[in-house]
Amino acid sequence: GEYVELPYIHVSREVRGSGIGKKLFEICCEEAKLLGAKKLYVAAHPSVETQHFYKKMGCTLASEINPTIFNKEPLDLQMEYPFLKTATFTKKVAVFYCKSFPCFFDLNFRTSSND
Repeated sequence: GEYVELPYIHVSREVRGSGIGKKLFEICCEEAKLLGAKKLYVAAHPSVETQHFYKKMGCTLASEINPTIFNKEPLDLQMEYPFLKTATFTKKVAVFYCKSFPCFFDLNFRTSSND
């Protein structure tokens, strides 16, 4: 299946629980939809907190495992967040730095057809 990979969202511990992570996830979803993604693919860090966050956002276990992504971090939980819209893909990189909060977000959107 076609997807956009979200490598990670990291929010500094001091501001967790403030809704920043949820807002960033929503932004990532909107960007992925604009790219024409059918789903967002997330290789979630094995920490309980990280997996809880993505499950809370609505991610489920990936129906297809991307071997390239899996082989990089085999302990990561392979997850997906499906969209309704479909189209062709382009590549895009977005980097956010928020001076108001002690956190850095590197959202590197990659597209794939399960290579």
